[in-house]
Amino acid sequence: MGSVKVIYSENLRFEEMKLQDVFKFKDWEKHKSSLYADYNFDESTEKEIKDWFLWKTGSFRSKYFTIFLKDTPIGYLSFKSINERKKRAVLGIVIEPGKIEKGFGKEALFRMLKYYFYECNFEKLYLEVARYNKRAILLYKKMGFEKTGSFMRLYENGDVDFNEDENLKNCFRDFLGVKFYYTDKMVLYRNAFNEVVKCISS
Repeated sequence: MGSVKVIYSENLRFEEMKLQDVFKFKDWEKHKSSLYADYNFDESTEKEIKDWFLWKTGSFRSKYFTIFLKDTPIGYLSFKSINERKKRAVLGIVIEPGKIEKGFGKEALFRMLKYYFYECNFEKLYLEVARYNKRAILLYKKMGFEKTGSFMRLYENGDVDFNEDENLKNCFRDFLGVKFYYTDKMVLYRNAFNEVVKCISS
């Protein structure tokens, strides 16, 4: 997965992430729910932003793309742990909270999956997603991803009363007062994505 030209979809543009893009991320809105605090861009100083950029883009096995709506960055998408020999990688995607539920996540994911499987000729793509992130899981399933397993992670985003919310009961566990959440592992094979493309194109 070498150097990349600009990639276009109907409404969006994708470019390899540059530091100047990241300085604009600090203007993004924040998630209202603490459940999604990990997706907020909280870096604000020049040093914090530069450190974040180097942390994300410093590995030769990762490729990060900024997602633009016209000339405004509205998210980023990454392929991490890239294995050229085995033709696989791990997906990551973040959309600015103010642009969620407008179809941009679906458009970005579909276009970049086509790039990954057809232009880069990879065979499978992995991801990990918090089980409480129902909206993301629904989108991944629409793109052909299938669940392969799950594990627990320590929940550090503040207090959550998962016993009061039926949608959260199977997403969290409490051990001696310490909260954990389930993370689901998913995979998408190129053959499965081919079928999604056929359905969307028909």
